[in-house]
Amino acid sequence: MQFLRATYVAYAKEVYGEYREMTPEREWHVATMMIDKWLQEGRDVGAIARTWNQGNAGPCVRGVNKHNVPYDSCAYQVAVVSNYLALR
Repeated sequence: MQFLRATYVAYAKEVYGEYREMTPEREWHVATMMIDKWLQEGRDVGAIARTWNQGNAGPCVRGVNKHNVPYDSCAYQVAVVSNYLALR
């Protein structure tokens, strides 16, 4: 699993009602609970991929961050949807 610390803290508080130390098991639990929540809200796989990658379900974005690292949530969304469809 891969969470930025601030993201994990926010999601853990939502899932557990409080912050709980980040462990691999808790990361997995928090991730699955958040994905389940987003599915129940009616988000499709692409919207969940964008939320996971860029922090929101808005249109995908490409660019370079302040550390000069390129990012591309559009490519990430395509990869996630392709993998999802391959598993169905």
